[in-house]
Amino acid sequence: MTGAPNRVGFHRNNCREKMNTWFNNNQSKYLSSGSHIVDRCLSQLSALGDFHPQTEFTISIRAEDEHTSESFMMKNNKLTEKPIAGINPGAGFPTKLWSIERYAQFADRLTEELGFSILLTWGPGEEDLVRNISGSMKQQSWIAPATSIAESIGLYKKLSLFVGSDSGPFHICWALGIPTVSVWGPTDPNRNGAYSNKHEAVFHKLNCSFCWKRQCPLGTTECMDKVTVQSMFEATKKLASGHI
Repeated sequence: MTGAPNRVGFHRNNCREKMNTWFNNNQSKYLSSGSHIVDRCLSQLSALGDFHPQTEFTISIRAEDEHTSESFMMKNNKLTEKPIAGINPGAGFPTKLWSIERYAQFADRLTEELGFSILLTWGPGEEDLVRNISGSMKQQSWIAPATSIAESIGLYKKLSLFVGSDSGPFHICWALGIPTVSVWGPTDPNRNGAYSNKHEAVFHKLNCSFCWKRQCPLGTTECMDKVTVQSMFEATKKLASGHI
């Protein structure tokens, strides 16, 4: 349709929309279903020759977008007295949500046993979620201000650790080089996890794991409920010993 002589796309067995292959005359190499999404996307270059692209991630924001984080840190200087752990409990899928009570217990242990200050971050419609977590904690925590995406990046750059599920903030943080601990249920960390060695993915494997559903077909949240505070804390200690 475009008249382009060279039309590159995914291998047929890696395509969600199989009809896409009808319009391409070059296909990438097939990658198994467990391959990382970054590798899968870069595999399209294999159709053009022997390419070995560098997988470096750069996120830049304007100086004015840093102002929100700088102002917030200045007004909350006690937050900066210790390394900051950012916790973003929200996610696009209801099935990706870990419980308020467990986030609160986990955050308390980060403060009490590992010496972190806790910054709770949130997106549209999630402010009550972080307020409930903060209200359920024994230790002090701070709630981030409302931000644009660019302004939130300014805040994330202040973190020594990020904790959350498979969400936009999680992917921003590992791309920034921040050590991350993530909790997984319906989506597969081998495919969608951090493309980084400064990361621990925590999940409880079930027969139905990695269903990729927004709502549980079985009507439960077992895959997330089986992830314990202790397993998240042990993963954080392991990560902290080498990268924090």
